[in-house]
Amino acid sequence: MKYATLLLFLLPACLISQNYSNPESVTFDDANNRYLISNSNNGQIISRAADGTLSIFKSGISPNPYGIDIVGNTVYACCSGRVYGYDRNTAQQVFNVNTGATFLNGITHDNNGSLFVSDFSGQRIYRISIAGETSNIMASGLGQSPNGMDYDEENNRIIFVNWGGAAPIKAMSLADSSITVIASTSYSNCDGIARDNAGSYYVSSWGANGIVKFDSDFANPEVVFTGLSQPADIYYNPYTDTLAVPATGNDNVFFYDLNSEVVAPCSELAASIDANEITFSEALLGTGDSVITVTITNDSEFGFAYPLAKLIPLNALPEGMTFSSSNNEYEVFESAWNPGASAPAYFYFDVNQEIPENYILNFNIRLTNLSPSPIDTCYFEEEFQINLRPSEPLKINDISSAISIYPNPSTGLIQLKSAENINSVRIVDGIGRVILTENVNSKSSSYNLNPGLYIIGVTSAKGNSFNKVLVQ
Repeated sequence: MKYATLLLFLLPACLISQNYSNPESVTFDDANNRYLISNSNNGQIISRAADGTLSIFKSGISPNPYGIDIVGNTVYACCSGRVYGYDRNTAQQVFNVNTGATFLNGITHDNNGSLFVSDFSGQRIYRISIAGETSNIMASGLGQSPNGMDYDEENNRIIFVNWGGAAPIKAMSLADSSITVIASTSYSNCDGIARDNAGSYYVSSWGANGIVKFDSDFANPEVVFTGLSQPADIYYNPYTDTLAVPATGNDNVFFYDLNSEVVAPCSELAASIDANEITFSEALLGTGDSVITVTITNDSEFGFAYPLAKLIPLNALPEGMTFSSSNNEYEVFESAWNPGASAPAYFYFDVNQEIPENYILNFNIRLTNLSPSPIDTCYFEEEFQINLRPSEPLKINDISSAISIYPNPSTGLIQLKSAENINSVRIVDGIGRVILTENVNSKSSSYNLNPGLYIIGVTSAKGNSFNKVLVQ
């Protein structure tokens, strides 16, 4: 694997008003294409734009921020015994939980609405309910100071590194809070941990003045990046295959391109979505009562393991409609996504009041992946829209009397006949999905339809006609 060091581009002081001051933790704000870095020395969270420009995201944070993480639209920061949350678009404080801890340092989250934070001084791990804004101790009496953390969904556990000499790497089961040692190391004062798309782990060690890489099973450790003074809470960016390392002693943040030669955007790899196949319907399975279903096709020559999809609203959801569970996060939509294969991605919602008629939701679908082969990582994003509650189409220049649609109700076969030439036919099902659009240029046409309610739109030189048809 190639390692190319990309040092952070610093503009002259006269052009920017901000600098790093004991940078402690990094996360990536994908919605705004920027990194956020906690300054543990001056009560700030700094924003680093794509061009390297630094600005203040939030200032006046007291106590000073340490570990930071993003869940949904909120940036969470460990501040002594508290965890604060800030809206990632406005920087307004929206969350405040006092755990009673002495010094919260590392932070991560699961996909079930919980944060996990390490109490460095108290040698404990806390769980915080995001919705309930409450906390509880998950593990105590650890014997060492826990530091950086990473959520391991596959094994339902939190992996964390520790301070001190020959610091082991440990795991806490989310099922019963039991603690196990998963790797003994010869490295001291380990601060942060992150996992890349290929499953390898990276650990920052003050004793090694660098970053140690482990295999997915925590074997074969190797120091891969050196010359770092007090490397702190590291972050892996899956979009760009980049490891971000805040170095407190260097007062800098370093970015390491892990394998740029094999990184490509999925748009170049030809993933596609048919906008006409996007549906909104009642959810029969899943974690919510309603679901937006998006079918995604792999048009590339590559196969991917565990591809991920995310729905990002571009305008407000209607009143009473909210994402269910973690569905505003990335969701695995297929275990093996091979060339030419199509797979549905499901985004679940809870709806507790009627959606207004003709409510148009504009949204982006973003794709990434965990372990694609033969490339390391990719991304894809396109904009779509859906009418969440179509009203019955209006009849314009009604020519219904000139159109015969029979039988109605039908057992499947629908016949259309007209005194005039039919220019086109459009068939929409009961949830607003376009089933068929075709040019006819004839006085008759026929269609086989599955059971359901349909609206058949017919256009001719005389005007337009919309007709409801029931197939039993």
